[in-house]
Amino acid sequence: MHAGTPVRVGSRAIAILTALVAAAGDIVTKQELIAAAWPTTFVDDSNLKVNVASLRRALEVIDPGQDYIATVPGRGYRFIAPVRRISTGTVGLPAKIRLIGRVDESRDVQERLTRNSVVTVSGTGGIGKTALATNVAHAVAAQFPDGVMFVDLAQISDPQLIPAALALALGLAAGGSEPLAGIVHALEGQRRLLLIDNCEHLLPAAASVIDRLSASLECLRILATSREPLRIRGECVYRLDPLKTDPRSSPTLSEAMAYPAVELFATRVCGQTGNELQDADAPSVAEICRRLDGIPLAIELAATRIGAMTPARLLEMLPGRFEVLAYECRKTPARQQTLQATLDWGYRLLSDGEAVFVRALSVFAGAFDLEGAVALSPSGTLPKTAADILSSLAAKSFIETDWQDCGVTYRLLATTRAYLAERLRFNGEDKEARHSHAAFMCAFLERGIDPSAVVAIQERRRKFERCLNDVRSALAWTLGSGEDVALGIRLAFASLPLWRDLSLMDECRDILGRALARLDAMPLPDQRLSARSQLGLAIAGGWASEDDRSHRRALESALQAAQKTDPDPLSQVLSCAA
Repeated sequence: MHAGTPVRVGSRAIAILTALVAAAGDIVTKQELIAAAWPTTFVDDSNLKVNVASLRRALEVIDPGQDYIATVPGRGYRFIAPVRRISTGTVGLPAKIRLIGRVDESRDVQERLTRNSVVTVSGTGGIGKTALATNVAHAVAAQFPDGVMFVDLAQISDPQLIPAALALALGLAAGGSEPLAGIVHALEGQRRLLLIDNCEHLLPAAASVIDRLSASLECLRILATSREPLRIRGECVYRLDPLKTDPRSSPTLSEAMAYPAVELFATRVCGQTGNELQDADAPSVAEICRRLDGIPLAIELAATRIGAMTPARLLEMLPGRFEVLAYECRKTPARQQTLQATLDWGYRLLSDGEAVFVRALSVFAGAFDLEGAVALSPSGTLPKTAADILSSLAAKSFIETDWQDCGVTYRLLATTRAYLAERLRFNGEDKEARHSHAAFMCAFLERGIDPSAVVAIQERRRKFERCLNDVRSALAWTLGSGEDVALGIRLAFASLPLWRDLSLMDECRDILGRALARLDAMPLPDQRLSARSQLGLAIAGGWASEDDRSHRRALESALQAAQKTDPDPLSQVLSCAA
C-alpha cells in the first residue's frame, strides 16, 4: 500500500522485500533471499535479479527521489530506506478480565516465560487455562515490541490447517508447498509472543509446529494451553490447579470469601443480579464450590442460576449438575456453555481403550492405586499396561495424581466422576464395574485382617480412612440393591476392623443387621454367611457393651453356629476381637 492505494508486485517480490525490510540496513545474502522467495525450489541467481529489478521499478514509481535497495556486489542486497518499527500490539487477543484467586499463578507463568521458549498451561477442562494465559499475555505485552498474537486452534479440526491459522493471525500469506517455512522467515529476528490456545485435540501436529517455531526463532516466546503437555524440547509445563474451596461446613460469608472459589461465585452473582450474598447463604455456597471441585467454569455456570433460585435450592439440585449448569452466551464457545459440553470435548480426545478404562474407574468414591485400577480394568490388562493408561489419563487431565509417602494414588474430580458414571451406565457396564469394585474392596479388607500382617495401628487407620467411602459404596451396592448378597456378607464381615479402628460401631451394627435381613429374606439363606453375620454382630456388640458376661454368651453362641458351617473361623474371630 502507498497512500492508501495498493501497489501490485509479484508474490516472489513481496517475499524478497519482506526479508530486506526485516534486516533493515543489514546485508541479506543471495542465498537467504532465494530461500525466502523459493523455499522449496532450486532457482538460478538470475531469477533473483529479475525480481529485485521489478521490485526497484515498483518502488521508484512510488517515490522517485528515494533509494530503497542497494546492491552489495558478490554478496547480496541491503534495504537502505528509513525503517520505523512499530509494535503491532495484541492482535486478536481476547479482552483482559479480572482473574480471581490466580495472582500467584499469573506471576509464576510470567516468570517462566522469561526463562523458557515454550510454556504450556495444562489442566482439566474449565479450569481457566485460556483466561490465565490471556491475562499473562496482556501483562507481558510491553516486553514484546513486535506484538502479541493469539491463535485459537479450537476453531480448526484438520492438523494440516495449523500453519494457515498461524499465517492468518500473523497477517501473512499461507501459500506455497511449505507454508511453515515462510512463517519462520517472516518472524526472523522478531521479539514476539505467540499465544496458541487449545492444542489438545491436534496433538502431535500442534506440538510439531510449535517445536519447529521455537527451535528456529530464538527471539520468539510461545505460550500454549492444552489439557495435555506438548512433550517437546524446551517446554515448561505449568499445571493449573482448581481454585481453593472452604473446607468448613458452616462458615460465615466473610470467612468463606477468603477462599477464591467462593469469591468467584459471589462476584459473578453480584455482577449478574446486583445482589450480594448473605451470611445465611455461605454454608450452601461453600458446599456448592466444594462439590464443583473449585473448577472456575462450573462455579461460574452455577452462579448464573442464582436469582432464579437460592444457593440452598441450587445445592439441592446439584446432583443433576449437567442439566442445571448450562447457559447460553453468544460470546462463549459452545464447548463452554454447559459443563456437559466441556467434559464431552475432553472425553472425545480419549482412545477407545482409555475411555473403557476410565469409565470403570468412576466407581471409586475416593482415591485408588494401581492395584485398584487393574482390578477394575478389562480382563487380562497387565499392570504395566494399566500404569501406562493411567499416565496418559493424568497427562490428559482426566485424573488427578497424588504423590504420598505410601506411593502414588489417583482420583477423579467429582464432576468428572459424575460424568463418567453416566457414561458407564449408558454403555451397560455399571453392574460389572461395581461387582469388580466390591470384590476388590473385600479382598483388600480380608488381607488387612490377616493376623500374619503386622501393620502399625496408625498406618492401618490411615488406610481405612482413605477407603472408607469406597467400602460404604460397595456395601450399599451389594446389600442395598441385592445384586450380590453373598459378596456383601463377606465384605461386611471383613470390614469389622475398619469400623472398630474408626470408632463407627453404630454403622457397623447397622450394616451387619442389614446383611442378616437380606439373608433371612432369601428363599434358601446361606447358613455359612448367616453364621458369619451373627458372629460379626456379636463381636461388634462386645466393643460397645458394658456387660461382659452378656457379650461372652452372645459370642460363644455365634462362634458355635459359625463352627458348624465354617471350618476354621477362629483366627479371623480372634483377629477381629483383638
